[in-house]
Amino acid sequence: MSLPAKDQPTLETRYTEPDATRLSALVDAGPEAVAILDTDWRYVYVNIAFERLINHDAETLTGQSLWDVSPVLLGTPFEQELREVMRQRRPARLEFQGREGRSYDIHSMPFGDGMAFFARDITDLRRATEELRHNEQRFRAILNTEPGCVILVDQQGRVLDTNPAGLELLEVDGYEDVLGRPIAPFIAEQDRALVQSLTDRVFQGESATLAIEIIGCRGMRRRVEHRAAPLRNTSGEIVAALSITTDVTARHEVEATLRRRALQHAVLASLGALALRDADVDDLTR
Repeated sequence: MSLPAKDQPTLETRYTEPDATRLSALVDAGPEAVAILDTDWRYVYVNIAFERLINHDAETLTGQSLWDVSPVLLGTPFEQELREVMRQRRPARLEFQGREGRSYDIHSMPFGDGMAFFARDITDLRRATEELRHNEQRFRAILNTEPGCVILVDQQGRVLDTNPAGLELLEVDGYEDVLGRPIAPFIAEQDRALVQSLTDRVFQGESATLAIEIIGCRGMRRRVEHRAAPLRNTSGEIVAALSITTDVTARHEVEATLRRRALQHAVLASLGALALRDADVDDLTR
C-alpha cells in the first residue's frame, strides 16, 4: 500500500539532507588520506587513511594543531605553501616528502573557514616514472651512439624516432624535419610498396630485410640494406617497426662492377673459344 502523497519523501528531503554516517563511511573507505582543519589549524576531521599516514588515530588528532602534531613541518617550504593556501583561499597542488623517502601528492583547498587536503602516496608512481626516464635516457644514449641509421615508424609509416645517423642518411637538418612525417618520400618510388608491405608484416610479428634505395632531401641516392623487426612495449604489444638501415652503396657499386667484369670475362672467354675453332678471327669481330 502506497503512502499518502503528503507522507511520501520529497526530492528535497531525499537529496538535500546528507547522511553523515554514510558519507563518513564513504570517505573512510577511500584510498586518499583526507583531513579537515579549522582556521586555527586544528584537526576537525581525518579519515582512516590519514590515521595510517600520520600514525595517529582520529580521537588523538581531533582538536590538536597541525603544527603541534607535526612540528617537523615548521620552517619547511611545505609549511609556507600550506599557509599561502589558507591566506589566499585558493586551491593548490603540493608535493610532500614523508617518512622513509615516500612522496605524497597533496591537493589542498579552502573548506569553510579552514582548509581540507587530500593526500595520495605517489612513491611507486614516482619511482616508476624515474625508472622510465632513466630507461629512456639509456635508450637515447644507445640510439645516438649507434653508427647505423635507426628509424622507428608506426603502422602508417610515420617516423616516430631516429638517431643522428638517420638525420644524416635522410639529409635533414633536425628531428623536427622528419618526426611525425611519412618515411615514403625518402624511399625511391619503385621500392615504396615493398617497404609498406614489410611494415605491415612487422606489425604482424615478422622480421625481414630488404635492399632499397633511399633519396635524401638534397637528392643524394643511396642503396641501403633495410632490416626491420617489431618493437614491443611491456605488455607485449607491437608499438613500432624498428629498422636498422645500413648504407651499402659502395658495396653495391663494387658488386655491380664485379658483375660487369665477370660478364666481360665470359664474353672474352667465348670469343677465345670460337677463335680456336675458326682461324679467321677477324670474321668473329665484324
